[in-house]
Amino acid sequence: EPWYKPAIKKLEAKKAIPVSIDYLDKKISRAETGEIILRLKDKIETKPTKSFAALASDVPMIESCAELKEKFNISYYKQSFGRGGGVEKMMLMEMAVPTATTGAESSPDYSSTNVQVEGVDEADVIKNDGEFIYMVNANIVRVIKAFPPEGMSEIAKIEMSDKNFQPSEIYVSGNKLVILGSTYLRAKVYIFDMSDKTAIKEIRNIELDGWTVSSRKIGSRLYLVVNKTPDFYTIMKDEVDAQKILPTFRDSLVGKNQPVSSCGDIRFIPQYENPNFLIVAGINIDDENEPMKKEVIMGAGDTVYASQSGLYVASQRYEY
Repeated sequence: EPWYKPAIKKLEAKKAIPVSIDYLDKKISRAETGEIILRLKDKIETKPTKSFAALASDVPMIESCAELKEKFNISYYKQSFGRGGGVEKMMLMEMAVPTATTGAESSPDYSSTNVQVEGVDEADVIKNDGEFIYMVNANIVRVIKAFPPEGMSEIAKIEMSDKNFQPSEIYVSGNKLVILGSTYLRAKVYIFDMSDKTAIKEIRNIELDGWTVSSRKIGSRLYLVVNKTPDFYTIMKDEVDAQKILPTFRDSLVGKNQPVSSCGDIRFIPQYENPNFLIVAGINIDDENEPMKKEVIMGAGDTVYASQSGLYVASQRYEY
């Protein structure tokens, strides 16, 4: 046990640790020292504070909605004055890759999407399974029977139930077609059952606040990385309303719009200042009844890499 733990635990008990102190090795500023002294002297216990467990964690949790709001205010202030940046790196979860199965007769020689890692699929505007071609064209997804070539013909044209939806990329997973895109200011995913190519039917759709950074598919699991910039004017108001601070999502499995996470389930990266939300959603394509898994980090990402065992998200660091 570190020698300084008892002292920090006493400050924690007095709610005297400002949320701007977010890791144990941080050099405390004069303002933070003054804040600690003021809280102890005047016995102020109403302000958000930090715990030893959070300070000792590499990727600690936000401990209250009040802390989340204050951290956003601090990050927004620092970015406004040119003190931005950091590097964000995260391994999301272990991901099992199911054994591939063989389907109907297909062309013995056909190309697939170029990927960074074998076994980790990436979205594209055109997919090919050797028998059918699936393509995004003019806000419509078309299915074309391409093999044998002498019988080539369009057999299906998919238009979404949401007329404001703009498809951008697709995945094909066995008899499932996944369409990624956006509607208004939300990322959206459609999943279709293609057991009968002449009667393709929608089985699920999910939308999240924000815009899609990237995605990956490993076996039957889709991983979607989304950035969400919150409404700073709402955050800076005096009252703390979690419903207005947190990003939301809607899953057709549930039906109603709801927060992606509670304040206490959001993580942040110490020494990384970015007043945004990074959301990673995990969706089982083969089981439309399995709830979506979600991870939320205070921050943003612009580069995604995935292996068969982990998902990594990184962002740029700018020094001024």
